[in-house]
Amino acid sequence: MKKIFRNLIIIIAIIIIIAALCFILKDKKVVSKILNNEISDIHGTIVDQRMDYLTVSEGIISVSSNEDYYDYYTLDGKKINEEPLYDVYDFSHGYGTCAKGLHQYGVIDKEGNTVIDFVYDYVDVLSENRFLAEKEENYKLLDEKGNVILEENNVFISKIDDNLLLDENYDDKTCKFIDYDGNVINTFASIPSIYYGSEGMILFGEKDLWGFMDVTGKVVIEPKYTNASSFVNGYALVEEQDSTIKFIDKEGKDFCVIPEEYSYYVSNVNENGLIICENKDGKQGVINTEGNVVVNFEYDHIEDFAEGLAVVSKDDKYGYIDSNGNIAFELGYDMCEPFENGVACVNKDDAWTLIDKNGRSVDNKKYMYGDMTQAESGYVFVTNDYNYVGLLNISTGKLEYGDLSFDEELNDDPNYYYYGEKSGHYRYDFYENGVEE
Repeated sequence: MKKIFRNLIIIIAIIIIIAALCFILKDKKVVSKILNNEISDIHGTIVDQRMDYLTVSEGIISVSSNEDYYDYYTLDGKKINEEPLYDVYDFSHGYGTCAKGLHQYGVIDKEGNTVIDFVYDYVDVLSENRFLAEKEENYKLLDEKGNVILEENNVFISKIDDNLLLDENYDDKTCKFIDYDGNVINTFASIPSIYYGSEGMILFGEKDLWGFMDVTGKVVIEPKYTNASSFVNGYALVEEQDSTIKFIDKEGKDFCVIPEEYSYYVSNVNENGLIICENKDGKQGVINTEGNVVVNFEYDHIEDFAEGLAVVSKDDKYGYIDSNGNIAFELGYDMCEPFENGVACVNKDDAWTLIDKNGRSVDNKKYMYGDMTQAESGYVFVTNDYNYVGLLNISTGKLEYGDLSFDEELNDDPNYYYYGEKSGHYRYDFYENGVEE
């Protein structure tokens, strides 16, 4: 009897081992890649295989492989959260807002330590030592130790400028400005149409007209404009009631009037005093603050200048111009990204290259990815035609996070088709048993 029992145990163990091996080896491609260290981070540790979501902020990577749960990693491959997360936000001021479940938001630091308990509907990181937490219309202003600085019920509190919060009271229909220490700066008898603030100037509306107040709530520029934007580099773009488009300074004085023929699109004034505009024919160019044309109106689109160069497109070809309107180098790319830290991603003939400001390849490599865009800290986001995401190290040219391979046999499955025409570098949804019209 003992022998029969022993043999039965051995048979069951063998069956379990065989089943486990079958499960592991069911995707030989993946197993082969793992054994050959092709799916790994820079330390050879399996971080993930196919990622649907990936961002980088302040040196912390947010990833997801199934769009249901998320993880945080450092750039050297260290996982900082102990359990999978229900939701994550990019790190800001050294902290990351994340959730362990529905209505279970909190904050962790870069070591994975809990800073704000996971008991809120949402938590906003305001600064390196201030957090705004909300639970069922109950708001708490907290410090980095979780101490309550201010608590308000039945209100809506939002950030409107650096070190300034707007507290709207539902009961008495009043509102007030509060700083990050919980001090009341100003109280309003009624709730004005506060839009947002920047550079110490708060955009607000009154009777369908727009003006500006300072951070104390004092009206600096009366609401008299039919349209207005926030201040950037010291100036705000506004539209007069007679449809004149112009920039004003923080005292409300005219800084630059945009000629009517260039007013169909107007960008902000950049740090060099350049303004991207569009004429009635849909062509874009650049003028200076005197209204003089710096770049002729011949381009289909001009991106904002970055590191002295702007991406331009003309007749479906892309390139770069400098601040004098000169073509920096070949206007013959199929796609271009703005420069960051002296490097840009460009695409030609379905191959991506990393170039410097002279148009030369920085690593003499061509990358056959679907898309490439700059990330921070010397990395580039890459995707394939099936929307899997990875992270490429610019200095090494190696994919350090994510696996962009795809089982090409799926394309031969008669039950799966692409919806619409596959064009560009983006994945269309699959529809089972045919194409949904």
